[in-house]
Amino acid sequence: MAKRTASEQEKIVEKSKSQLRRAGKASKEKAVVAQRAARKSLKRSVRKLARLRRLEATVVARSTKRTAGEPSGS
Repeated sequence: MAKRTASEQEKIVEKSKSQLRRAGKASKEKAVVAQRAARKSLKRSVRKLARLRRLEATVVARSTKRTAGEPSGS
């Protein structure tokens, strides 16, 4: 399977099935599969970003000797 960028994935998810069929996806089933795959990989990249963000927060908190829940003001 060819790698697609997140923006390409989003475009595929947004397109209707008939548009995907006109764009060269042979059957309705293939269009549905393409949409599902695109949606799945978008979800995956969103999860990855969220995990990185959490990790970064804990690293920053640790480097400034603060617990994660504590407000930054004190």
